[in-house]
Amino acid sequence: MSEKIQKYGANRAKPYDKSRLYKKHIGNKSEGQGFADLRKQKIKRGYFKLMKKQDKKKQSEETPQGSKDITSDEETFSDKQVKLKRDKIDKLNRFSKAKEEFQKNKEEEIRKKEAALKEKEAREEALRKYHERKNEKHNKFKLKTSKGQPIMKYRMQDLLQQIQTMKSKEKQ
Repeated sequence: MSEKIQKYGANRAKPYDKSRLYKKHIGNKSEGQGFADLRKQKIKRGYFKLMKKQDKKKQSEETPQGSKDITSDEETFSDKQVKLKRDKIDKLNRFSKAKEEFQKNKEEEIRKKEAALKEKEAREEALRKYHERKNEKHNKFKLKTSKGQPIMKYRMQDLLQQIQTMKSKEKQ
C-alpha cells in the first residue's frame, strides 16, 4: 500500500477541479446577488436624506428669525379665508374645464361616428351601382341565339363605348 502512495503521490492535485469552474460572485443582480444592489440603494437614500437635512439647517441659519413679518391673528385668519376662497374657485374652474373638455370630446366622437357612417353608406352605394352595371353587362353578354351562338351586338356596343371614352380622355 505504501508503494501505491509513493507511486501516485499522497498530495497530488486532482485531475478535474470543479471549484475552478464555478464563477465567483461579486454581488450584482446579473450574477444572482440582488441584495448588494439593494444595499447600495439604501446607502444612497441615507446620503440624500442627510444632504436634505444639512440644506434645511443652512437655510434656517441664513434667514434670521427677526426678519419675518409679525402679523396679528386677524390678518392671518383673513389670509386663510382668502386662500380657501381661491382654492374653491380654482376647484370649480377645474371642474368646469374638465366638464367642457369632456363635452368637446364627446361631440368630436359623435362627429367622427357620423362621418364614418356617411363614408360607409357612400361606399355601399357605389358598390351597389357597380354590381348593378356589371350584372346588366353580364346578362347582355350571356344572351345566345337559338342555335347557341353568342349575340355579338352587345359586345360590339361595349367595345364602341370603350373606344369613345378613350378618345374623349385623349382630347382632355
